Amino acid sequence: IFVKDIKMAKEFVEINPKQEKFLKKVWPGAVTVVIEKNKSAFRMPNHKFVLNLVKHAGPLAETSANISGQPATTKIKEVLKYFKGRKYGPDLIKPAKPSQVVDFTGSKPKVLRK
Repeated sequence: IFVKDIKMAKEFVEINPKQEKFLKKVWPGAVTVVIEKNKSAFRMPNHKFVLNLVKHAGPLAETSANISGQPATTKIKEVLKYFKGRKYGPDLIKPAKPSQVVDFTGSKPKVLRK
């Protein structure tokens, strides 16, 4: 779920001081965090348009731009190929790797995806 800040994420999960310190270092940015088991993951994107959208519309459910079961796309050409013939916002497409995912549900943080 895209959030505009740590405060918005706290509406859904409890964030302890250690987790908050980590989030202040990496947000906004390409880091997604799982705070509680069986809960959604959260990210504060480093994208002005998306942050503004979340600020005005509220938390935003998001996913990577790929077909289910296929690798996440990392290049604009791949996104355009997958969604050929469909309308899209070209200003939202930018080349990027999938976000790093950090799991805080255990006793120590664990990187699930680099």
